[in-house]
Amino acid sequence: MTADYSELLRLLLNLIRFGTIADIDHDAQRVRVQVGKNTTTWRPWINMRAGDAQTWFPPSLGEQVIVLSPEGDFTQAAILPAIYSDKFKSPSSNPAYHTTRYSDGAIVQYDRESHTLSATLPDGTSVTAAPGLVTSNAEDTICTGNLTVKKNLTVEGFAALNAGMNVKASKAGINT
Repeated sequence: MTADYSELLRLLLNLIRFGTIADIDHDAQRVRVQVGKNTTTWRPWINMRAGDAQTWFPPSLGEQVIVLSPEGDFTQAAILPAIYSDKFKSPSSNPAYHTTRYSDGAIVQYDRESHTLSATLPDGTSVTAAPGLVTSNAEDTICTGNLTVKKNLTVEGFAALNAGMNVKASKAGINT
């Protein structure tokens, strides 16, 4: 009877455990988790969406997670990211912010109090919008860097060139 009690206690204790990501197989979408002195077999991690909409946001090595083991069996476990830790701290403590901080320093944040969406990107970052049409309905739009238009520019309102203008001839040789 003692052996049965010990096994039952072990299974109960293994239902929900804390651990850290020890290894990641991104192609197989599996991780191994260090739980105490034990390491799990390759187990799937839980994502936000995996049906007709999918997300890809894999856990990181050393990230603290929860191991959910049906019937206390680690071989059936699913891994639930993520718990803040000394290694991976929260990117904000402001309840009005929805913030994602990336390892390269990029931060994407929405502030619901000021209704502001911002992306702070590291040097050398590029932003691509590739649909057939991009529309800005903002009252004002400011470009603080150089702006290159590779095809036609159509202005349907007043244009003010406050610092002068340098005009070169077109392919047809007509100055415009």
